[in-house]
Amino acid sequence: MPNMKMLYSFMVCLVLTLFVGIAIRASDKKPEKTTDPAFAQFLRNAKAYVELRQKIEKTLPSLEDKEDAEEIRSHKQTLRLKLAAARNGAIEGSMFTPQAAVVLRRILNAEMRGPEGKTARTTVLESSPKAFECKINGAYPATEPVSTVPPDLLMKLPELPDNLEYRFVQSTLILRDAKANMIIDCLRKAAPLPAAEKAKASSAENKTDQKPDNKAEKKSE
Repeated sequence: MPNMKMLYSFMVCLVLTLFVGIAIRASDKKPEKTTDPAFAQFLRNAKAYVELRQKIEKTLPSLEDKEDAEEIRSHKQTLRLKLAAARNGAIEGSMFTPQAAVVLRRILNAEMRGPEGKTARTTVLESSPKAFECKINGAYPATEPVSTVPPDLLMKLPELPDNLEYRFVQSTLILRDAKANMIIDCLRKAAPLPAAEKAKASSAENKTDQKPDNKAEKKSE
């Protein structure tokens, strides 16, 4: 009989140990990121773009053994030019669909407007370059900084595939291909800015739209 009691106690302890272990693993598991249905086509577009880039990359010499900065720059430029030729008809909104644009603006307004959004707004503005012409398939200017996107804000945005990233140029949200250093799409007036900054950004955008700087574009490549 004592042996039966010991066996019973052992079994109870074993079950409790297993239960606690499962509970701990479940609590450590990161919650899955839910995606608004409005982003469905946008994410399909992004996936199709990455597949196109991968297809083009297979036709280029491998970059694995290249460490020289000029070789890397040349490789990125070649990749960008081939991508640009392949998506020759791309315009603003080709990636950021109207449905996605509405929800993106809603998220950015919720996260960056008012006193609660001051930290995110300040982070974006302080790291953002001055307004420049957003040219689809164009190179992101090498002379301009790449903005920071606060982690809390990034968590609210749909997750992007390989080497695609969100960046800000003042109030404009840019979709950038880091591998090709290429601007894939732009969503203008996406982020809320203070009145003074909004006026500056608008004025700068108007100037760049009226007088595109071909010399700067060539230099950035």
